[in-house]
Amino acid sequence: MKYLIKDLSKLTGFDGARIRKWQERYRILRPERGGNGYWYYNNEDYIVLQNMKRLLDKGEKLQSVVSLGREYLLGMMGADDFSEDEMEVIKRISRNDFESIGQALDRQYSSMHFTDFVRGPVRDTVVLIGSAWEAGLLSVAEEHAVSRWLFTYIYGKTRELGIVDDPVWLVAVFPGDPHELGALMHYALLVAKRIPAKYAGTLSPEHIIDELKRNQYRNLSLSLVMPQSMEKIDSVRSKIKERSGVKKVLIGGRGYRAALAERDGEEKPQYCEPPVLNKRRKSALEDIKKGTL
Repeated sequence: MKYLIKDLSKLTGFDGARIRKWQERYRILRPERGGNGYWYYNNEDYIVLQNMKRLLDKGEKLQSVVSLGREYLLGMMGADDFSEDEMEVIKRISRNDFESIGQALDRQYSSMHFTDFVRGPVRDTVVLIGSAWEAGLLSVAEEHAVSRWLFTYIYGKTRELGIVDDPVWLVAVFPGDPHELGALMHYALLVAKRIPAKYAGTLSPEHIIDELKRNQYRNLSLSLVMPQSMEKIDSVRSKIKERSGVKKVLIGGRGYRAALAERDGEEKPQYCEPPVLNKRRKSALEDIKKGTL
């Protein structure tokens, strides 16, 4: 996802002049200049600034923080932030050992309703993957590989519920956001409720509008993971509603909650919450670790 400097300013609390100064003086941000002359920052720049803020809020001096370097700031969390069982799962992801993870998820699925399965073990796995990537414990390639595998796994389980004809609900990813799993989980829950829905994945606003016009959709759901400004969110929503005629454009996900918190002056949630090991999740992770599947 790309951000203008004003977007980063709203999301991180650092004013634009300060961000630009750090960019020029310390080279810890790597924006690209667009054809219109504006600088566009990426997700990694956002994470760097968030981790800088975390350290500065703890009383660290700016010079000490920037001396850590971009790569350290990107992976500021470490193994100590994760439980032993979580680290074992992360190691299996690094080895592309997805089979054992799938077997553990299957074991959980056999003892619960599909909606509880998606909201519980599946969501917990998605959060762990995001946290591990943000912590630098998974490379971009490893995060992409396990996300692709998990996408196929969730979609396969959803297809087992049956295909609903004549969809009235379209599910897609918020334009520009690279994360599909949140949207897919929402789609899976709709299908479980026998709501006629169609999953569209990542599309531009124009392609979303075209799809809405071609069919008799009444609702559109967009999943947003990486934070965006509320102004941009409202702009995309209004554009789609005005040009497609769809009745409702519903937006959800961590990025949207962060935008709401920013608008309402509340504390913003981070990209991925710190790992929390509840009993259900601990059971699944222990199955993976011990191989008792």
